[in-house]
Amino acid sequence: MKTLKTLFLILLALALVLGTCACNTAGTPGKDGKDGKDGTDGVGIVKTELNEKGELLITFSNGMVTNVGKIVGEDGLDGKDGATGPQGEQGLPGKDGEDGKDGEDGKDGEDGADGLTPTIKNGYWYIGNVNTGVKAKGTDGKDGQDGEDGRGVAKIELVSGELIITYTDGVVVNLGKIVQGPVKGSEGLKFTSNGDGTCYVSGIGICTDTEIVIPSVSPDGDRVTSIGKDAFRNCTDLTSITIPEGVTSIGSSAFEDCSGLTSITVGENNQIYYSEGNCLIEKKSQTLITGCKTSVIPNGVTSIGEYAFSHRSGLTSITIPESVTSIGEYAFSHCSGLTSITIPESVTSIGKSAFYDCDGLTSITIPEGVTSIGAYAFYSCKGLTSITIPESVTSIDEETFRGCYGLTSITIPESVTSIGNYAFYGCYGLTSISYAGTKAEWKAIIKYNSWNQNVPATVVHCTDGDVPIK
Repeated sequence: MKTLKTLFLILLALALVLGTCACNTAGTPGKDGKDGKDGTDGVGIVKTELNEKGELLITFSNGMVTNVGKIVGEDGLDGKDGATGPQGEQGLPGKDGEDGKDGEDGKDGEDGADGLTPTIKNGYWYIGNVNTGVKAKGTDGKDGQDGEDGRGVAKIELVSGELIITYTDGVVVNLGKIVQGPVKGSEGLKFTSNGDGTCYVSGIGICTDTEIVIPSVSPDGDRVTSIGKDAFRNCTDLTSITIPEGVTSIGSSAFEDCSGLTSITVGENNQIYYSEGNCLIEKKSQTLITGCKTSVIPNGVTSIGEYAFSHRSGLTSITIPESVTSIGEYAFSHCSGLTSITIPESVTSIGKSAFYDCDGLTSITIPEGVTSIGAYAFYSCKGLTSITIPESVTSIDEETFRGCYGLTSITIPESVTSIGNYAFYGCYGLTSISYAGTKAEWKAIIKYNSWNQNVPATVVHCTDGDVPIK
């Protein structure tokens, strides 16, 4: 009996042990929950940790703490107790309990908050309103290499409205047409109204400028359309003249005896006149109206107008281009410094007093083609020692060579049919006069009174002998 009791207790104990094992068997852990969606760039993560509930806590750099929730599934349910084996010597062990069900996936984490865009204030980086203490300025860049030496400007000039720059290395650059704005005219000039809203420059008035700029409109509001006769005559201090585009007529002798004149400029859009080579030229007739001591007569000019270079004492030499056919009255009168002039074959007429008082001229050749020499043409050319008169000349007008003290000989061509009054008056050095025709032809020439007064020559040398002269 005692033995049975003992055996029962052993079996009971064994059953309890087996039951306990069955009850304590745990299910497998549930699968991890899915990762939350990536949040937009935010602040940095300082710390992550799991609390005692299995919840994930994230501490961000801005101090915010976020509970992401549990990241481990709950324990599975306990398996059922195994059935008690039949009473026997030893009961069979009970079956293991079934695995517990997987825990549900954890919820997706919430999107992170939008990050703050860094900004620069007072030279430092800011996140929101918080100064990070980090300077925003980068390190200085390296010094650039030294540039090459520049070239200098040697000369700037305006040619036919185009700006030309000459550099010190010889390079010339044309910058093209320069459009000039309104230019303030010289003050104090004298204007005379035409009574129709227009006026003309009638004199220098009280103006003291040496560089005269004629305005487009007078102080009274009249449009300036012309420059009157003798307007600037004897203005010896005048060095430059600028004529506006509205001027349509210029009177005779307007710039006579302007001995200091060196520059002439005409408004680019002037319909009547233009300037080139420091010459004032009428467009339609191509007549040179006014020149100065620095003039270069451009090719294309057909005539040199009256008084064009009168009293330009600084003019020493001039070349007349082949396009010129006539030299007007007083064109070079009183050019005391003129020592050399070239007259082309194209010239057919030399006007009255054209070279009057050019006492620096020593010789001159009148080209073939000239048919008439005006009165006083070479009057008082005291330095003239020789002159050639071509066969084309038919008359020598009055006082043409009067006062040519230096002239010692002259040959009159056979083509001449008349010699005017005082033609050689006062040629005190003229000892030899020759005629290219016969004595009879010489006698047929019309000779006016005193043509040879105060001339030392007593005979004319003809091809067939000498003819005495009184």
